[in-house]
Amino acid sequence: MAAEACALAKHEAANSQKVAAGAPTPPPRFDFWGELYAFEATGPAYRSLTDLGMRSEAVVVGSFTGAVEPGREMRDEGAEANGMPREEASVFLANLPFKIDEVLAGSLPEQYRETVNLEYLVHPSRQEALAEVVPTAERVVLFIGSKYLRRAGIQDVYYEVGLGKGTFRDVGGTVVPLALPDDPKVGRLEGMPFDRFIDLVRRVPILDLMPEG
Repeated sequence: MAAEACALAKHEAANSQKVAAGAPTPPPRFDFWGELYAFEATGPAYRSLTDLGMRSEAVVVGSFTGAVEPGREMRDEGAEANGMPREEASVFLANLPFKIDEVLAGSLPEQYRETVNLEYLVHPSRQEALAEVVPTAERVVLFIGSKYLRRAGIQDVYYEVGLGKGTFRDVGGTVVPLALPDDPKVGRLEGMPFDRFIDLVRRVPILDLMPEG
C-alpha cells in the first residue's frame, strides 16, 4: 500500500508540474450512462412499460457495438448571426450502432433487424471520450422509435423512447433500469431477474403512436 501511495503521489506531482508548465490536460473520462442521458426529457410522461410501448416502434435486446459515429448538427443560424460561436449555438448528435439479438415486441424494417443506429446528444469534443467507454459486453433492453425523425425527413437512425426511461441494463443477471424502476401494474422492476423481465416485455403492447402536439 505504501508503494502504491508513493507512486500515486509521484503521478499527481507530475500532473501538477504539467499544468503549471501549461501542458494540455486530457478531457475528463466520459460517464457513459450518466453523461449520455444528462438532460431533461420533454414530452409525454412515462410511468410504466405500457406508456413506453405506446410511443415505441419496437423493443429490442442486444448490445452496443462500441462504435461512435458523428451524427447530425442542428444549427441555430439566428444565434450565430447574433455573434454566438457555432460550437455553442449548434446541437450536435452522435450515432451509436446497436447490435440486436432479438426484437422482443413490435417490429422493425428488414434492414434494421440486426443493427440500428441510435442517436444521442454528444458534442464532437466528447465523442472520442465516449468511444473509449461504450459497454459492449453488457446486454441492454431498449424501447426505440423513429417517428419524430421520419416526420422531419431524417432516415436511418432511431431514438431511445423516454430519454433513459426506455433503457434497462442487465447487470449480473438482474435488471437495472436507467430511469423507470417501478411499474404500477407489476411493481418493482429494479432487481428483477433479467430473463423474467424479457418475458414481461414481450407482452407489452407496441402501438407506435405519435406524441400529442
